Amino acid sequence: MLAKRILSLVIGFAFTIFVILYTNIVVINIVVCAFMAIAVYEFGKAMKEKGINTLSDVLYLVILALFAVNVIDYLGMIRIPISDVYIYVFYPLSILAILMVGVVMHNKYNVIDVAATLMQLLYCVFIFSFLINICGLDTGKVVVWYVFLGSWFCDIFAFCFGKAFGKHKLTKLSPNKTIEGSIAGVFGSVLACLAYTYIINTYLQMDISYLAILVFGLIASIFSQFGDLFASSIKRYTGIKDFGNIFPGHGGIMDRFDSTIFVIPLVYFFALFIF
Repeated sequence: MLAKRILSLVIGFAFTIFVILYTNIVVINIVVCAFMAIAVYEFGKAMKEKGINTLSDVLYLVILALFAVNVIDYLGMIRIPISDVYIYVFYPLSILAILMVGVVMHNKYNVIDVAATLMQLLYCVFIFSFLINICGLDTGKVVVWYVFLGSWFCDIFAFCFGKAFGKHKLTKLSPNKTIEGSIAGVFGSVLACLAYTYIINTYLQMDISYLAILVFGLIASIFSQFGDLFASSIKRYTGIKDFGNIFPGHGGIMDRFDSTIFVIPLVYFFALFIF
């Protein structure tokens, strides 16, 4: 099992490096939208365990439309910031579409199904879409790594130190997590982000404030752990162990990126106003 986890991690990390550093925003768009579609499928499948039928087919069309909007923006045919298109046009229309389909197909979907679908839209599509926004910034391919550093190193430190020194349980949502591991995760996130900042400031002549990164690392570690616990709460509610099995030893997209999801919009905010 450990060998599978390590192999999956190495392959996933190599794939992430290749996509971000050696492709353009269109390819990144394709990859992120594919991840969204898988996440929508995994979420919908989990909800079925409780008899909740989300409108996943509608969300697949939303993802396809999102891809098209991003391509149009890449071609320079949209005159306002793409983030404004998302917030003020695309997602409000997506929400209305889900509500209207719920009304038209009321014999198949009830209000709980529609509510779960709105959560599915927010959790599996809207938050993920900020990855595309980050990579589209002038320094996007540099700052996007804070998404992974802020979450993955929090996970690694929390797991290792929690396993070695953890004695006090953190929450019933995830019985294996400890307060000691949680504190170590904060340090892991901060140290990884500060180390990366030193590298890019030194070798890429960037001028990112270490104080800002210290604050970011602290907040990112908290967001990361809440993301992990939120995914755990869904799995606990639906009675599943993993969302999927696309990553041997790690589970599905939602399992691999559970802690990362909450950090994505945080990095976008810091990239716009702080970094």
